[in-house]
Amino acid sequence: MDKFEKQCQSCGMPLEEGKKSGSEIDGSLSKMFCVNCYQEGKFTQPDLTLDGMKLVLDNTIGKEGLRGKIIAFLGKMQLPSLKRWKV
Repeated sequence: MDKFEKQCQSCGMPLEEGKKSGSEIDGSLSKMFCVNCYQEGKFTQPDLTLDGMKLVLDNTIGKEGLRGKIIAFLGKMQLPSLKRWKV
């Protein structure tokens, strides 16, 4: 089992038993992506780059104090290993 299997393969957010999962074109829950990154079978920001996703983490989680900055930092470190960003 991939250590990131239960995380969004775009942003790294935990997928808690489908509670935050995105949706496929047929309406079923995505097994790989969260609702913020993926809806109705497509990315919500299809032109987003890896560097852009790093900025998203800084501008969201990273603004939530020291704990948020640490979580954003760790998130940015794992992004290249997620399926959306693997080259």
